[in-house]
Amino acid sequence: MRDRLAALSSDPVARLRGWPRVALAFTAGATATLAMPPLHLVPALWVAFPMLLWLLDGCTRRRDVALVGWAFGFGHFATGFFWIANAFYVDAEMFGAFAVPAVGALSAAFGLFGAGAALAVRWFDPEIDAMPDDRAVAFAFRAAAFAIAWAALEWVRGWLLSGFPWNPMASVWSAWPAAIQVTALIGTLGLSFLTVLAASLAAVLGPAPRLARARWIAAVPLFALAAMTAAGAARVSGAAEATVAGVKLRLVQPNIPQADKWRPGLREQHLTDYIALSRAAPEAGITHVIWGEAAVAFALDRDQPRRRAAAAIVPPGGALIAGIPRADRNALGLDAIYNSLVVIDDAADVRAIYDKIHLVPFGEYMPLRGLIPFRKLTEGTMDFSAGTVRGAIAAPGLPPFGPLI
Repeated sequence: MRDRLAALSSDPVARLRGWPRVALAFTAGATATLAMPPLHLVPALWVAFPMLLWLLDGCTRRRDVALVGWAFGFGHFATGFFWIANAFYVDAEMFGAFAVPAVGALSAAFGLFGAGAALAVRWFDPEIDAMPDDRAVAFAFRAAAFAIAWAALEWVRGWLLSGFPWNPMASVWSAWPAAIQVTALIGTLGLSFLTVLAASLAAVLGPAPRLARARWIAAVPLFALAAMTAAGAARVSGAAEATVAGVKLRLVQPNIPQADKWRPGLREQHLTDYIALSRAAPEAGITHVIWGEAAVAFALDRDQPRRRAAAAIVPPGGALIAGIPRADRNALGLDAIYNSLVVIDDAADVRAIYDKIHLVPFGEYMPLRGLIPFRKLTEGTMDFSAGTVRGAIAAPGLPPFGPLI
């Protein structure tokens, strides 16, 4: 049936061949990125994913399916990973020339996830062969196979090479708190699956001859998303007024340029700036202070004098939650450094530590270290090690919370 569908298709997209097909797949993948933060142009998904399925409809060979899927993934990740290039320009003289090749190679490698999702559509085609010659049904099955594969491969991305789960499809809804409440039941991967399924099912509207059935197939997941958003809105209603009694946070950001952050002669001043900003307006009734990721260049968990200086800004019964570099032994017993969060109480005691689990390639570690003879792009010659311990943190005066770096 696969070949018959391709042959009978009047869709000009399915009839594309060669580089025009690959270029359109790349463009469709890039279009899907428009739905991601910070733009949140979610309707772009209803263009990108149907376009991919229409392109796959014209593929009669497995290698063509893989190439189209890879081009889609390459376009999607290249436009989503562009920010990684910023790490190369911190020391532009040494690393700037590698920014485009490195990010391009990383995006091309991640494009294999797109190829995997496309091949899953091909793998499900035998099931479609048993269906009546109804192209709406055929595309519905393909959309379901694609959505399952996409969500499964997002899970793989979260673990492979320490995990880099950047831009899960569920994040397109992050601008609307009501829309993401369903993740409390089905998780991020579940919402990614529903999002990809809803957008992909719009493919039935293109080539399907039975328009009434096609419209219903395309509309049902939209109703489901709308219902979940309505339930989410009810769940968060009144959340703006639902605060924890006796807790008032202060987030400190001194806007230190990245190029100056790790300079030895400025590190002490940076710590002084953080302390001064944390002490400002004492009448505000602050109970807890938060310094962001890698806020200071000192390992406050071991540096007792500087930890005591930092703890001086902690209100009685409160805590400082700070991002720091941390040195320790890893699970293999080797010396390692971590990008960590530390909780310090008003007595300058360390109450909790969390080590970042998902590291940024190039900036925090060099992927395929044995093949790439360069150090990571941030300060220091050692790669960061990935943390292994997950779970909620208990801090003085706060309810348990999940750290996020």
